[in-house]
Amino acid sequence: MGRHSIAEMRQAIEGSGGNISTIAERLGVARQTIYRNIRKYPELQAALDAEGAQIEKRPQKPLDAVLKAIEGSAGNKSEIARRLNCTRDTVENYIREWEPVRVAFENERESLVDQAENVIHLRLSENDADMAKFVVSRMGKNRGWDNRNQITGKDGEALFSPDVLDLARRMGFDMSVVVREFEDMVRAAAVEQ
Repeated sequence: MGRHSIAEMRQAIEGSGGNISTIAERLGVARQTIYRNIRKYPELQAALDAEGAQIEKRPQKPLDAVLKAIEGSAGNKSEIARRLNCTRDTVENYIREWEPVRVAFENERESLVDQAENVIHLRLSENDADMAKFVVSRMGKNRGWDNRNQITGKDGEALFSPDVLDLARRMGFDMSVVVREFEDMVRAAAVEQ
């Protein structure tokens, strides 16, 4: 829930007359935080009702306006909020509550990935060696294009047996340091050969 428990929020509501600004001030949070938690936790709404509060639901933007604001936004919630003249939280609520908005938002984000892929295709068509290395390192792992080197023991077993690992831990060794030093030792031996 954040900095305040439901009990603390309920206590702040008591005697507030249902005034959201008063509740927010008592808790040292923004009014939007109070509204969000009231929507999220029915017991807080019940406490407000007991205070006689009449919280008006702000009118939602029309669905077509929200969908239009998403177009060309690259899925940037702050940009969508600016276009709608509302908060980022409101945009997140629209995405969560309206299926067509969620789908439009996800499609907008996917179009950004499509655009990035088009740049990759363009650079590959220009025979950009760095881009080619990038692509095969990400997409060609099943063909042996993997930058990682894994060192294992005999027949793929663990490099260090469990009893050696346990002993090293009990002796206070940092295993990442042990492995780095082992790697350095192997490299030095390879140079000597």
